[in-house]
Amino acid sequence: MDKMKLNNENIAQASILAEKTLGEWGVDARNIIQIRLAVEETLLKYQEAFGVEAVFAQKYMKRLNRIRLELFLPGERVDPFDTGEEEQSQVLQGLLANMGVAPAWQYKNGENLIIFTPKKKKRSQMASLALSVILAFLCGGVCSFLPENVRAFLANEIISPVFNRFMGLLSAIAGPMVFLSIVWGIYSIGDMATMGRIGKRMIGRFMLMTILLTLPVCVFAMPFFSLKTGDGGEV
Repeated sequence: MDKMKLNNENIAQASILAEKTLGEWGVDARNIIQIRLAVEETLLKYQEAFGVEAVFAQKYMKRLNRIRLELFLPGERVDPFDTGEEEQSQVLQGLLANMGVAPAWQYKNGENLIIFTPKKKKRSQMASLALSVILAFLCGGVCSFLPENVRAFLANEIISPVFNRFMGLLSAIAGPMVFLSIVWGIYSIGDMATMGRIGKRMIGRFMLMTILLTLPVCVFAMPFFSLKTGDGGEV
């Protein structure tokens, strides 16, 4: 971990290195820009406090898919996120955290330590849903090859009790939550025309997503089920 003087050239190099390293580690491009600007502004604030002859060091860590950028600045205790008023400082840190910068400052062993933790990339909801459907079909396919008594045991003693308890818990939580959310949303809108427009849009999206998900699943599942005529014969 090399130490560099806190001059403008080294500050620019540090921000460029942060952008390059985070980009190689797959951090979101928007988050990279935010962290680069935050690193640059933080170092400039310490330059103003300590002068250009002060030194700093930076360190990058990646553990269990969690990325951290650390800045070390030896010297007196200086909180770069302290605006002089406790409430404003908390608001500033909250805004930075919501932007995906999530900075943390601490002072130990005569050094100011600033930690930036980029946000994790969010997995697409459609990808998660598609993966769940595929896993469900795979589990069903594997279970179809099991002996009848094993399938009956799994269905009656494990799957059904767990499913019933989960659905009961989900109903107990989701019902009041959905109802209160709808009531509060209607109360907040206030304008019936706006509410009607939003309602039409939501219903349209719901129907579209239902059709887009149902048709591929039905096409994929049809080969696994045999169609029967009215007299009990198979087609």
